[in-house]
Amino acid sequence: MTDETVTPVFQKPRHVPYNLAAKAEEKIAYLLNQDIIEKVPDDETRTWVSPTVIAPKPSSDQIRLCVDMSIVSCDVSSNDRNTKDINDACGVVFKSRSLSPPESNYSTTEREALAIRWGIKKLRKYLLGAQQFKVTTDYKPLQAMFNKTAGDLPPRIEKFIMYVREYEYVAEYHPGKTNIADYLSSHTRTYAISSSFQAADEFARTVVQAERVTLINSHAAVTIQEIREETRKNTTLTKLIHTIQTGLNEADEKFLPYMAEVKHDLHIIDGVIYRGKRLIVPETLQRRVIALGHEGHQGISKTKSFIRQSCWFPGLDAKVERQIKECLACRATQPSRYHEPIKVSELPKGPW
Repeated sequence: MTDETVTPVFQKPRHVPYNLAAKAEEKIAYLLNQDIIEKVPDDETRTWVSPTVIAPKPSSDQIRLCVDMSIVSCDVSSNDRNTKDINDACGVVFKSRSLSPPESNYSTTEREALAIRWGIKKLRKYLLGAQQFKVTTDYKPLQAMFNKTAGDLPPRIEKFIMYVREYEYVAEYHPGKTNIADYLSSHTRTYAISSSFQAADEFARTVVQAERVTLINSHAAVTIQEIREETRKNTTLTKLIHTIQTGLNEADEKFLPYMAEVKHDLHIIDGVIYRGKRLIVPETLQRRVIALGHEGHQGISKTKSFIRQSCWFPGLDAKVERQIKECLACRATQPSRYHEPIKVSELPKGPW
């Protein structure tokens, strides 16, 4: 049955690989014969169209034929998707909707967090006042985020978590391999990111940028435009932007080993990479940022603390210490730590 309140979605179909075409036709014939799917008559209008994803099974020469709805759908269901027996599942209500153009541009972590926040909002009348309920996700970073054990969070995800704080819940992680057709949700996006929402979202972006870079722009030493331009010129950060938008994988972690531990805190706002609420400064601007933080010559610890309020980059501590040790003003005013030599007593000129 189809929910009539949901707007039909027509997606562009994908080409079937030539070497899998015969197996795909055989699989479709089998599904029709088993009455699992049914053919739409030629005289009927096709309101719902979604691309198929053909994934070869590693254990045999067979294929898995699935329909990809992960890009345009945000759904929540109350049954346990990871039950070993279908008879154990007891669905009460199911909800889903399409992603708006701005939401389609969210990172993977933000889209997964959006599904939880939206699902709890739609099921408010069932959940509000309950002693405790479980939120099951196949995206492991959200477990620590929604269980309030994570540190600094991206602003958008932090907003989602603040919304659900009035509920008593616990977030649980179930590996994606236990889900049905998990290949679809974890498949890398290959389409271009839409920019149609940029004009409508410009005000929100400006507010976020102003909050993040006040400490930098107030001294007019490094502007957000410079950071954006140097980020665009840096090949490493350019690739990092691409991997954040499409999802980090093991190959990307080897390419960017220093980003592996913080990859779930990374997000992009108008061409600038952030770790939580802090800017990631390109290498060409790092010495200027350190000099700005050390403008008052308050020592290594104070300089690190000041820079960490708004900025971050790999090796921040070591670079700050090395640059401050080269500061002539600090070295000139540093108190001497040398002890005066012991004054030798005069020897007597005669016997006692």
